[in-house]
Amino acid sequence: VFLSVGHGVSHTWYNYVDLRHVRRQNQEMQSELNRIRLEQSSLAVDAREGLRLQKLFGFQQQYIAKTVAAHIIGTSGSDLSRVLVIDKGSKDGLKTDMPVITPDGVVGKVRDVFPHTAQVLEINDQTSGLGIVLTQTRLRGILRGNAAGQTEIIDILPDERIQPGEQVVTSGGDSVYPSGLPVGTVERVVNDPEHNPYVAVLVHPAVNLSRLDDVLVITQTQNTMPASMQQDIATSEQKAADLLAQRL
Repeated sequence: VFLSVGHGVSHTWYNYVDLRHVRRQNQEMQSELNRIRLEQSSLAVDAREGLRLQKLFGFQQQYIAKTVAAHIIGTSGSDLSRVLVIDKGSKDGLKTDMPVITPDGVVGKVRDVFPHTAQVLEINDQTSGLGIVLTQTRLRGILRGNAAGQTEIIDILPDERIQPGEQVVTSGGDSVYPSGLPVGTVERVVNDPEHNPYVAVLVHPAVNLSRLDDVLVITQTQNTMPASMQQDIATSEQKAADLLAQRL
């Protein structure tokens, strides 16, 4: 009986180890997928929006040169504080105020760093703040969270040109977030009685902040396009040319 139980426990343990190994592989694959999606998103923004935004807003072109993938292991546990805990820290090169994103857009920034973990202040926290620009009206402002956990642009003068669906991106003026990163879209304009004559612009975040598992921490940016990105663009252009040639 002892041998049978021992074998059962041993078998269960190996299954558990295998399961953890599979989960770790899945996390690594997801992190790699996120990295690829980030590169693809960056290429798309560079190709379609980069020059236009640079001309419109005087952006200094910035490229994401290096990121660290992290897994979310905890939250603040309070509706008054929108803070995430991730499984990477100073040992992984993280520092305070580094931007945190997903391939879909901005999540927040690193607030407190420890050797193996870090806290991330989300953009819908009331103490957060990032410089943004509306891509159609070209209006600039500060986005932060309100008491309800919504993201809003504050201290904006009424302007009938602001319409639902307008894209909101980072302006780069806060010296934290690179310019041109997706933040969200305009939902509606609401009155702000405490700050007349200003209004608040509610923004639907580009990232679903309530359903996050993995994020990317931007640890390095540069003003020139990385060689790997140049190669990706060249490869994509060649593939497109080859496909066109086949169709002709």
